[in-house]
Amino acid sequence: KGASFGLYTAESPSTCGGYPASANHEMEDAKTFAGWGVDYMKVDGCGPAGYYKGGYRAMGEALEASGRDIVYSCSWPAYINNGNESLQPFGEFVNDGCNLWRNYKDIQCNWASLGDIIDHWGDYGEALVPAAGPGHWHDMDMLLIGAHCISTAEEQTQMAIWAISASPLIMGNDLRNVSATSRAILLNKDAIAVSQDPLGQMGRRISNTCLLYTSPSPRDS
Repeated sequence: KGASFGLYTAESPSTCGGYPASANHEMEDAKTFAGWGVDYMKVDGCGPAGYYKGGYRAMGEALEASGRDIVYSCSWPAYINNGNESLQPFGEFVNDGCNLWRNYKDIQCNWASLGDIIDHWGDYGEALVPAAGPGHWHDMDMLLIGAHCISTAEEQTQMAIWAISASPLIMGNDLRNVSATSRAILLNKDAIAVSQDPLGQMGRRISNTCLLYTSPSPRDS
């Protein structure tokens, strides 16, 4: 109850799992997704990278023309420039209609993967901060909170840094099996206030000696 309807496709002939995808069928697929009542569209790569430049633009235009307000999640950045955020054409992603984009590796259900993503955002904070803002966000990938694969302290760390970094808070768990402790972390009002600051300003790491971060204070809307 109260959940949004998210769906997955790719800017390639088939998805990474081998199912039919949306390359060269963007307009047709976007109309279909809108007709199904989709709220959130995750669009992966999974094919020739040369298609992405035009393909993601085509999907953005198709979703805009679909008649439904659909959040557009792009994976294009994760497949280009070998993870070097200082080389990414973030303005182009915004112009193509991307509301958020995956920059880096898929998160795995362990601290090593989570810590690697945190380090990546810290290392490239200077390049990432200017491109984040209302309507266009850097997506650090799903929250592991409640998935029973990291410790409580690690869950708290992820919630805090995702909020400071203005990353979308998307749960990667089974809602039926979230513990009371994990639920409390996910519903932490202070973390959510930082995440949902109306100005949408991204915080960044300013010291890697003691993992010191700076972020704008939450403001009343």
